[in-house]
Amino acid sequence: MATYGMANGLLLGGFMPPHNGHLTVAEFARAYTSELMVVLCSQPDDPISPDKRLAWLHELMPHARIEHWSDLAYEDKKHAPLPAVSARAKATFGDSIDIVFGADEDLQELAEALGAQLLNVDPGRELLSVAASDIRAEPLANWAFIPPCVRPEYVKKVCLIGPRGTGKTMLAEQLAIHYETVAAFGYSGRIMKKLPKMMSPEQLADMARGQIATEDALARLANRVLICDTDPLSTQIWAQLSMGAAPGSVVELASARKYAQYLLLDVDIRLQDGSHQPAGVERQREFDHYRQALIERDLRYLRLDGDEDTRYRIACDAIDLLIGQVTARPPRAL
Repeated sequence: MATYGMANGLLLGGFMPPHNGHLTVAEFARAYTSELMVVLCSQPDDPISPDKRLAWLHELMPHARIEHWSDLAYEDKKHAPLPAVSARAKATFGDSIDIVFGADEDLQELAEALGAQLLNVDPGRELLSVAASDIRAEPLANWAFIPPCVRPEYVKKVCLIGPRGTGKTMLAEQLAIHYETVAAFGYSGRIMKKLPKMMSPEQLADMARGQIATEDALARLANRVLICDTDPLSTQIWAQLSMGAAPGSVVELASARKYAQYLLLDVDIRLQDGSHQPAGVERQREFDHYRQALIERDLRYLRLDGDEDTRYRIACDAIDLLIGQVTARPPRAL
């Protein structure tokens, strides 16, 4: 048996998804051994694709040697037969494994078959009491155990959509503060000054891709819900209204992007001083275009009209229902 610091370790799992409990064991093993082998076991019908899990593991455990065994199950207590696991381990690692890490006493047989020691880092999950099945069942309730790179898999994206001048940006910032999360403000608004009034199809597609990239980046930082100031569908609608048609690339991006909840802001906005911002025929036509686009795509949306306080209250009620938690209603920030 190799001595402390010179041993080679083995960590097997389904990692569906990888969570902070897995990372605790992996970091322990990193400090305890000279080299760590991490094996992802998967089955074709797994609820999370192995490619996605492999990408997560490579990011979360860059110090480890990652292997993928695509025809062996390992999730909770439903392990593959010991002979199959030990045979694959011997074929892959030879006699190089000194320690098998894990919290499952069933692994004792595997360790003995490999001539290795079983080291149970966290008996009874006393350090971090969470299982992958807990996260899959209730991801928002177990949010603290989900690593940032995995959070986009479970974050609830809320899209504020509607014509310009209806208060989307202000409401997005207020909601982000209320839910202690982040807001993905419109990518087009941040770069519009650098773009010509008439944009090419490529520039429009870049705007849509920029919005998607903004949301994907911030989803890692979100607290259960990500507030999106706009979306690629808005880019498509803007192109249709201002240019007569949207490029196929933009339509494709908009069709592939879905949100858990759409909040459609009406043009009847009443400002804080009690006055109304006039809608006009063109603004009403623009609003109707947004609403029709949501209906045609059978997207879940809620119409926000009335004054700013009413819109804020209705938006919070919708998000509370989405995340399954009633939140207090402090005075609106900003």
